[in-house]
Amino acid sequence: MPRILYAALAALALAVMHAHPAIAQTKAEWEEIKRMNWSDASSVPLKLANAVVRLPGFLALVDMTEVHRYRTIIDGKAPLNLDAVAVHPDTLSEFVFDWENSGHVSMGDWDDVDADAFMKQIQAGDAEANKRRVAAGIPTLTTTGWRLKPTLNRDLHTVFWTINATNGNGKHSVNAIALKLGRTGYQRIVWITGPEEYESRNDLLTTINNHAFNPGSRFTDYVEGDRTAAYGVAGLVAGTLGVKLLKSAGIVAVLTVLLKKGGWLILLPIFGCLSWL
Repeated sequence: MPRILYAALAALALAVMHAHPAIAQTKAEWEEIKRMNWSDASSVPLKLANAVVRLPGFLALVDMTEVHRYRTIIDGKAPLNLDAVAVHPDTLSEFVFDWENSGHVSMGDWDDVDADAFMKQIQAGDAEANKRRVAAGIPTLTTTGWRLKPTLNRDLHTVFWTINATNGNGKHSVNAIALKLGRTGYQRIVWITGPEEYESRNDLLTTINNHAFNPGSRFTDYVEGDRTAAYGVAGLVAGTLGVKLLKSAGIVAVLTVLLKKGGWLILLPIFGCLSWL
């Protein structure tokens, strides 16, 4: 393990065990994280998405077993189809990459996105998501509103947004999410960080620009006859947020799998400990 990450994780474990022992269930779990195969993230292969992302200065986990185990220790549950996790050893901000083989997603229904209606549904669902967190012995998270409403970049075939959240101890966090569309599905990119870092450097946009599907898997590689998703990008945004797309009631059944995932907010490893560090 790189020495700098070992030191960072050691400080992280100490901070969490003192400030929020529920996050790190045992000292053995933090020792397990330190033993994982962390590598330089200057070129991270995303095997499920058939893509690559470049994150200079970060360190990454790409082994699927380790990636799922790491996120489960941190947040009590790992997203399905995880591709990689990258952590910055200085700030301990984190990127989570997962892939959904949904079929080609159209951008034609973008006008159906209603950010205000989505936010009301998200906040109404916080209580249910927090039951899972309490059961897992980790802090609750409450959505406090949009920092950036869903935005579609048609040139990059990417939709992204940012939501503010507060944990049970009143500490603030930022979840910035991008959905980058490919030929056969989409890559979900989640950046978990604190408000101060978010304001000082927008690593999400940098990561979107440094993420590339391999030739043959790009959005523009789509050809007639390829499998298409049963929902468009508006339905995808709704499903990712765990809400209903009110303007297209017929799509609710299609999004059942996405909606069952629930509790989209995920924890920063040092969530609530930034001021202590």
